[in-house]
Parts: sequence; C-alpha cells; structure tokens
Amino acid sequence: MRDLITSPSWRESDLGLPLPDSGHAVSVTMPRWRDVVGYEEGEQRVLDALACGYPRFVIHPLVQRLNHHIAQEWATSCEAVFAFPSAAVARRAREYLQRRVGADSRVVDTGFGTIHALLCDAAHYDVVKSFWQHTGDIVSSRWAEQVLTGATVPYGAGTQAKTALRAQLAELAGVAAHDVLLFPTGMAAVAFAHRVAAALAPGRESCQLGFPYVDTLKVQEKLGAGVVFLPRGDAADLERLEAATARDEIGAVFTECPANPLLTMVDLARVGTTCRGGRIPLVVDVTLDCFANLNPFPHADVAVVSLTKYFSGAGDVMGGALVLNPDSPLYEPLRRQSEHRYEDNLWPGDAVRLQTYGADFRERFARVSETTRVLCERLAAHPKVAAVHYPSLTCRETYTRYCRSAEPGFGGLFSLELVDGAVNAPQFYDRLQLCKGPSLGTNFTLVCPYTLLAHYHELAWAASCGVNAHLIRVSVGLESLDTLWARFSEALEVAPIEAAVFEGVAGETAAVNAYT
Repeated sequence: MRDLITSPSWRESDLGLPLPDSGHAVSVTMPRWRDVVGYEEGEQRVLDALACGYPRFVIHPLVQRLNHHIAQEWATSCEAVFAFPSAAVARRAREYLQRRVGADSRVVDTGFGTIHALLCDAAHYDVVKSFWQHTGDIVSSRWAEQVLTGATVPYGAGTQAKTALRAQLAELAGVAAHDVLLFPTGMAAVAFAHRVAAALAPGRESCQLGFPYVDTLKVQEKLGAGVVFLPRGDAADLERLEAATARDEIGAVFTECPANPLLTMVDLARVGTTCRGGRIPLVVDVTLDCFANLNPFPHADVAVVSLTKYFSGAGDVMGGALVLNPDSPLYEPLRRQSEHRYEDNLWPGDAVRLQTYGADFRERFARVSETTRVLCERLAAHPKVAAVHYPSLTCRETYTRYCRSAEPGFGGLFSLELVDGAVNAPQFYDRLQLCKGPSLGTNFTLVCPYTLLAHYHELAWAASCGVNAHLIRVSVGLESLDTLWARFSEALEVAPIEAAVFEGVAGETAAVNAYT
C-alpha cells in the first residue's frame, strides 16, 4: 500500500487514484486545477479516470454493484435502484422524491439484513441521489462488500466497538455514554438533528448561522420548512437572529465551530442565550475539533461530528455521532424525540474500523494541531499569500473563550488565499507536492480548491458570503513541519503573473475556466 505521507499522490499521472490506497477510500486524486474544473463540468477525461469519490457524492463501485444486483431481482428496465440501510430511510427517500417532483416510487425488502431499496423511474435518479448525498443515510462500501461476498457479519465485534466508541466520545465530550448516538456518516447525524428539532417546532424554519459545509445548508433547505441563512455569523447576523427568534420564526439554529472553510467562530455564549430564551435547540457541528479543544457545552443543546475525518484519520471508513447535552433545558424533549426516531444504521464492520483508528485520536490531533499552527504563521508572513484562514490568526479570542485549556490547539484545517489568486492559485495548486482531493482529516495532508468543489455553479453567491473562488483548503496530516514548509515554499515560488481583471459572475467563472 502506498504511503501517502512519504509518497503523496500529486502528479498529473495520479489522476483518479484512491486516497488512501484502499478499496474503501473516501477521497480521490485530483492533481491539477483543470481536473477539478473538468470534474465539475462533467468532462469525460476526468470522470473516466476516477476510481472512486467521496461516497455521498460518488456512489462507491461496490454499492453500485449491490444496486445492480438488487435491480436484477426487483427492478424493471425503466427503474433506478438505490439501496438504503433500513426501511425507514428508504421511506424517507420515497417521501423526498414525492415532495420534490411529485413522483411515485416503491420500497422493497431486499432480504439482505435491514437493507431496503427504493425503486424509482430512472428519470428521477438525480433527485434520489441528492437525498443520498444530503442526508448521508447510506449503505457503506464495506456493508455492500459483505452482501456481495456473503462474508459473515461481525455483529459481536461491532457491538463491542460501538460500546467503546460511545465511551470514548462521551469522555471527550464530558457526557454519559447513553447521550452518544452513532450514525453511518456525519451528515446522517446532522440530518437526524434536523428531524428531531423539526419535531419540536413543526412548520418553523431553521437558521444556519455562519457559512457552513454545503450539505448542512442543503438539508435545511430541502428537507424541512426552509432556512434563514446568516452566512457571516458576525454581530449584525446575531442581531438578525435575535430579532427572528423574538418573532417566534426560528425552530432550531445550526452552526459549525470552527466553520468550514473559513475557520471562523461564532459567539456561542450569545447564540446560546438567544436560543435558550426561545427554547430553540442550538446544534453545533464540532467535526473540525471533535471535542479535543473546544467545549460546545453548556451553550449547545446538541453536538454533531463526522467520525470520518480527524477522529478516524485513515480516510477509508465513514461514520458520525450526535451528542446530547444532559445539562440543556431541552434535554428531556430532545432525548424523547431522539429515542423515538433513532435507529442504529452504522454497519458493525465500519464500527470496528472507527474504533480501531480512533483509539489514538488525542495524540494524533495534538501533533497535527501544533504543526498546523506553526505552518500557518509562516504562510501568513509570506509575500505571495494574501490571507490565511485559521483560528489562531483570525478569531483567537473567540475561539479560546470556548476551549477547555488556556493553551489549546487550533486544529488541522486552514484555508489559503494567494495574491492575484485567479492566476497564481491554479499554478500553486498544480505545483504543490501533496495529496490533492476532496475530504479532510486524513493522516496525510490533503489539499483541494474548496470553493470550486463545493460551489462551482454558484461562485458569485459564495463570494457574496465571503468565500473566494480561488480559496485553497488544506487539511494537515502527520508529515513533519519541515517537510510541509519545504513543499509549500517550493510551490509558492511561481513566477509572478499579473492577473486579468474580471467583473461579475461571468468574470469569476472566466477566471476559473481560463486556466483549463
């Protein structure tokens, strides 16, 4: 297996290779800026090269094989098939399809454990695919592999691993293990929190405070009563939130601490006070820290986290968790609604991997955080760097206010903007000798042009929220500081080229496409 710390996947010939070198990898190599653009525009050259992709966005080849296997038994030639982890999930997908386009579909029991399939008109494939992506209620590649091969399901080991996972996460969060719920992905935990909050305040919109990871916003837009989006999370947005809650318009508030990709922090105490005044659940996504430094409680009522990322580090298993705050005044109604709706869809084999990988999370994350802090300080002083988005540089006071330690770590993720980014960002990205692809939190450093991957078809909108089209996001791994600094320094030594001036959305898109 290729060691991506010592031999990163960054060359043009590496296009499409899985990251890591595993049949269950959650990322894929996109070594050149034009590859990212080609992927977003459906260029066949790029699509044909991809061995895999992030499993919520690109259905894993093993899951595709499982869908085909089910189709042979149950589907007509005009139907598309989606395997879901339970009957309840498949029914929610059916309701989503009906609500979005008014189309009917059918749910079948596949006979493969709890897996149920949704069969729909092939013309509606993309609609059901969006449910798969946004909710994260998916069948994992290892689960699909078990079904296809007939291997024994590791129920006993899985039960033990889940117990250990809940105990570890409870210790990190400072709660009891029974207040930790496990999910097949981090987004499944977010979507579950959204369903629970909606049950407490039917018909009310939720509020997204701060610019979020893309699917957190999509869940609120597409699966509920709507969303009030306050993208900057600053004082002005907090005043808008306070006014909306005073009018009883908000049913729940979602935010990330810190936020992806700008690594900002909202004033959790002020938001918590606002929410408590209206008995509104505050849901905080702590994926980028996983309770290592930050304590979202007592202000948050619910915390969600993707275990796929830093907790695992391996990059070849998915998982998520939701943690209830036992000291929240909303604890009892939230717990009742959670118990009523929860089903454990984390496949046992994935639980075993997560528990094994996550055992040394604290030690790994402390090392990554210290490397990242120093690297960001050096990059911020570089003349070709226009901005570094990292908590120690951009929101130290607010961040440390909610940390357990007076000298906390600041995490392993940062974002970078270059001087004359329209021209220099693509050149820098192409030259950087580190793994390049979607996702984050891997033990090897992983780089991507985040805005292109997440918001390619809405660049002007992202810019209006303060997210630059040429922003490059970096998830630092276990490489040494000296190695990383040498590679960043070399990539920054690009001959200066004066960027063309572009105006408006057409200009932003032109600046991106000009490089291709």
